[in-house]
Amino acid sequence: MHTQFEHLISLLDAETEHYQNLLACTRDEKRAIVNLDFDQLTEIGRQKEAVTLKLRRLSEHRSAAVKGLSAGMALPPDDLTLGRLSEEAPFPYRQELLRCRSVLRNLLELLIDENASVKQLVRHGLALVRGSYRLIAQMLDDSPVYQCSGNLQPATAAGKFHQRDY
Repeated sequence: MHTQFEHLISLLDAETEHYQNLLACTRDEKRAIVNLDFDQLTEIGRQKEAVTLKLRRLSEHRSAAVKGLSAGMALPPDDLTLGRLSEEAPFPYRQELLRCRSVLRNLLELLIDENASVKQLVRHGLALVRGSYRLIAQMLDDSPVYQCSGNLQPATAAGKFHQRDY
């Protein structure tokens, strides 16, 4: 049972390291978006994909380790969270599991905040691009109508000048 706890803790430490890498990638992504560095964004996307794949594999190994521990402790594996597992763990592993839980929770909160910041940055950029596109599209209208004030209006009728406009 002790080797199972040590294995789980090593898996959690590895996950922590990969989440730190993912957080660094997300921060780099934010800088690349601000600098409009598309080559760097492509590279960061590859890095994030690789880290995410490693995290997925580690998560599968962690789930298997938790199932093994739950069988040895006669607890249902679906209800076994890190908090619950730390309550049931022997003393030397209890503190390590609580440490892993705390570090992972903090990292995930930081990652959620960074992702929200990147999402807001991208939305703002897209809104600016859409506004510019609309402005250009209005200026390039095929059949504009010039009024006596000189304002350019989109053609709503036949594009004719009316006597009463003068």
